Amino acid sequence: MPHMHKVLTIIGAIASLSGSLYGDQIGERILVDQIEGVVNGTIVTRKQLEVPQIANNGKPFTFEQYAAHLLWQERAEKKSIVVDEDVTRSVIRYKEDNGLAGLPDDQADMLLKGQIGIDFDTYRAQLTQYFMIESFKSYEFRNRCSVAEFEVRSYYDTHPVIDPAEYRLELVSLTPEQFVEWEAGTLLVNTLEWDSFDWLPDTKIAPHISMVRTMAVDGYASALGAHGEPILIHLLEKKEAHVQTITERYHSIELALQREKIAVHAAESEKQIQSTAVVVRLS
Repeated sequence: MPHMHKVLTIIGAIASLSGSLYGDQIGERILVDQIEGVVNGTIVTRKQLEVPQIANNGKPFTFEQYAAHLLWQERAEKKSIVVDEDVTRSVIRYKEDNGLAGLPDDQADMLLKGQIGIDFDTYRAQLTQYFMIESFKSYEFRNRCSVAEFEVRSYYDTHPVIDPAEYRLELVSLTPEQFVEWEAGTLLVNTLEWDSFDWLPDTKIAPHISMVRTMAVDGYASALGAHGEPILIHLLEKKEAHVQTITERYHSIELALQREKIAVHAAESEKQIQSTAVVVRLS
């Protein structure tokens, strides 16, 4: 019974290593960490199961999830997949999107811990593992997960994407005197100090300037501002609402459908991988 021999060997190794998870203080043994189990010879501790995981929407893995993660990682590492550039791009993008770009490392780490509970060294390590595993799954299952044109068209027909209308406009607050001139048709609009707004989507148009939707390009209209003051609106340009064509979306739909199929095959393969692995849960 080779599996039983391996299990006993692993348990023996755990027994011999468990002392390293304790510290001595004034003659007392204080628990530093606790072994939760072993996955193909890799020890899994409680602290590891408490770390937020970006692959799990910021939540820690359960032991079963962590075991599956380690088994996929084990196979991905054998393929020597290089993901350094992907990781670097993702870290840069995260910093830019979350206001962390240009900050000293210690300050960026502190803010990241406040946001998702880990520092950037851990973030990079998790990204590396995630990209390696996903690249491996894609490599393993892509040939079995082709997407036919009719599947793309069916998805396109049932999931339309509409780009809202957009408006480029100018706004200016009017004094009571200027408003009187506007009403009389004598206001010199070119002398006003306009505030410019480039391509506001329809969803961002405030109720008090909703008339912009029906204005002609290069037209003017007066309204009451958010605080009841008279304002003037100048519509510079307008992009009508646009239903994205299948040509525009074909590649993204194809990739999304392929990812779904890969996920199904990966779930089936994961069961087989776990059936041949040595996984020991101790608590």
